[in-house]
Amino acid sequence: EQFTQTRFELAEVLAALAADATVIGWEQTLAEARTDIERLGQVNLAAIDELKEQSERKEYLDRQFTDLTDALSTLEQAMKRIDKETRARFDETFERINAGLKEKFPRLFGGGHASSNSPVKTR
Repeated sequence: EQFTQTRFELAEVLAALAADATVIGWEQTLAEARTDIERLGQVNLAAIDELKEQSERKEYLDRQFTDLTDALSTLEQAMKRIDKETRARFDETFERINAGLKEKFPRLFGGGHASSNSPVKTR
């Protein structure tokens, strides 16, 4: 009666059994399986939902990390460009000041010469 509720065909089950299969052997196998299941302990039924939630959180954090590293790269490039432009403008301004100093010094002090070295170029 219990077997008919399983909806298996008896002939197929008997054909699948090994020739040396015994009731005692299958009972031992069943007992071992039960022991193994008991050793596993309680199953966290919410684990699948927790895994999904944590996976979504990880994906969100991965996107945030990518956004931050992209932004950092953009900022570093901008800083390099600004530094390069600032140095170029400083050098240009310094050269104009130095040219003016060379021109004005002899007139102010009645001769001689003066020049200055760029603190940026001497580094």
